[in-house]
Amino acid sequence: MWLTFSCKILEELRGLLQAAKEKRQASLAELSTKHQKNVESLEAQLADGLSHRTKATETISALQVLVAEKETKIADVDAASSGEAARLRAVIETTKGELAHLKQEHEKEKDSCEAASQALKSKLEVAESNCIRVETELAQMRTGIRDIHAIPAAKYKRR
Repeated sequence: MWLTFSCKILEELRGLLQAAKEKRQASLAELSTKHQKNVESLEAQLADGLSHRTKATETISALQVLVAEKETKIADVDAASSGEAARLRAVIETTKGELAHLKQEHEKEKDSCEAASQALKSKLEVAESNCIRVETELAQMRTGIRDIHAIPAAKYKRR
């Protein structure tokens, strides 16, 4: 009778252990999925930020080309008309001002992208830390289940 009772307890403990293993696997899978989604989201955000930065850099380069072209035109027109040259110089100065403004905006956007990147890295570190914490808790649960499982086995061996 005691053997039957011990076998039932053993079977129940095996069932609990199996359920705990399945729950752990499900939890790990869920955490892994969430972590992967977070990583993909962060990567997409970084890619967007880099894309904006690249566009701004291209705009600045294009404006620099325009400035160079305008300066060349000024040199050509200056010989023909000093009044026209003065007008073109004003256009160049305006373009340079716009370029300086765009450079400032680019720097602000760059700083913003870097701050967002740092924030995303921090979030990623937190997510990884949470994953490690959950794995540690699962290991502790597994140890607890083993300990519970070991008690009836030890009692059975003593008899």
